[in-house]
Amino acid sequence: MQTKKNTTHTPGPWHINQVRNHPFVSSVNGERIADCGPDDDNWLGWESEEQAPANARLIAAAPCLLAACLLALEKLETTGEYPGIARELADAVTKAEN
Repeated sequence: MQTKKNTTHTPGPWHINQVRNHPFVSSVNGERIADCGPDDDNWLGWESEEQAPANARLIAAAPCLLAACLLALEKLETTGEYPGIARELADAVTKAEN
């Protein structure tokens, strides 16, 4: 399965920043990409205060994770090895790119 190589997301790397106890993810240029916590000290709707920084770490890693998936998928498609893993990677890339 061929995947599209041109992405439209904000280029990485992405970084985790924090104001008070409010983590957020931003681009290298400072553009805010994702807020990962509440705007105030009300954690209503969040499982725990530990969840927000964990979400920020996962989101900040997204450009690197996508690049790694694309690289692995290209290798698997070239060799024809591990077709099940290639399908899983292709599905993950499709979710990220569409």
